[in-house]
Amino acid sequence: MLDYLLATNWVGLLLGAAVLLGGGGLFFLRRRTAHAPVRILLISGSVAFALLGLLMSTAAFYHLITVAQMDRKFPAPGQMVDVGGYDMHIMCAGTNRVRADGRRSP
Repeated sequence: MLDYLLATNWVGLLLGAAVLLGGGGLFFLRRRTAHAPVRILLISGSVAFALLGLLMSTAAFYHLITVAQMDRKFPAPGQMVDVGGYDMHIMCAGTNRVRADGRRSP
């Protein structure tokens, strides 16, 4: 499951949102703290997390746009074939010859 999640193009948006929510959690945690130095540390940490989450989400969104543009600009040659419920990209090229043992080779 984790390998499928990490192989998707949109996982950066999910991770950026998680970091952004972590920064929000630190910001709300500062209200429960009475000490001023700890409050300042929590506020600066929440701002840093928020900026990092915003940067990650922006980069992931840019990546999604770039991948969509490349898919339109450079379509894959060949054809998609269903292989046991999975789509597989196939491109056959060359001549079909019979080998000495009687089998065909691509």
